[in-house]
Amino acid sequence: MAIKMKLDDLQGGVLSEKINCELEKIFENIKDPNTDQTKVRSLSISLKFKPNKNADMVEMVPTLKTTLQPVVTEPTTIIVDRDFNTGKIIAKEYNNQIKGQLSMEDIEESEGEETKNGNVIDLMATK
Repeated sequence: MAIKMKLDDLQGGVLSEKINCELEKIFENIKDPNTDQTKVRSLSISLKFKPNKNADMVEMVPTLKTTLQPVVTEPTTIIVDRDFNTGKIIAKEYNNQIKGQLSMEDIEESEGEETKNGNVIDLMATK
């Protein structure tokens, strides 16, 4: 019996192209700095063969399954409060600051505003 089929030639080369595309996804996932680069990725290739009643023709169904590593995320803390002047809810990421304390960024922003219009800014009113 002589079987004259090559994986590269199946489906006019489309199957081989799809495999290469999935391999590219795997290597991009490995090089992504937001994933755990030491964990395993996988590509499973399944070829199912279904013969007809006479067994003179066979339908081949390829299946590709790629398993990648998810993006690693870090939790953050958000402070939620109410602006007593407007009554609106405000939320800001917590940066190890005491509630109500001004940060250097707040002061720098205020100084930038002061130089724009020439008016003195009340830093105690800035939040």
